[in-house]
Amino acid sequence: EPGCGWGSNRTHMNLALLDPFSHNELPEVIEAKLEVPSTVSVCAFNRRGSMLAGGCDNGHVIVWDFETHGVARTLELHEAPVTSVSWTKSSRRLLSSGADGRLAVWDVLGACVVQLLARENLEFTGA
Repeated sequence: EPGCGWGSNRTHMNLALLDPFSHNELPEVIEAKLEVPSTVSVCAFNRRGSMLAGGCDNGHVIVWDFETHGVARTLELHEAPVTSVSWTKSSRRLLSSGADGRLAVWDVLGACVVQLLARENLEFTGA
């Protein structure tokens, strides 16, 4: 039989193609409105679907807890609109980037920045 996953591993190889959402427990319906201090331009659910992070135009990142139906954290750092948010696999950390050139790694439980990169502190080299 050919290599590269053919044969007995074929079933496992195609499992991810069948239904990519079957392993995640994401909410099917949002039953309430989320209160926001500013326009949310980007958002991402954590892996379990229990928390939603939203990046706002005012530079804040809001984390909503879908189990309590409330705001779990308001993370303030960016001085311009938030351009992206992304959760780590464990949901303990959150990455946010802003139009201000800052990239932050947040400890969500402690609501603090554990690593910060700023455009002015980076050296770009290339062709």
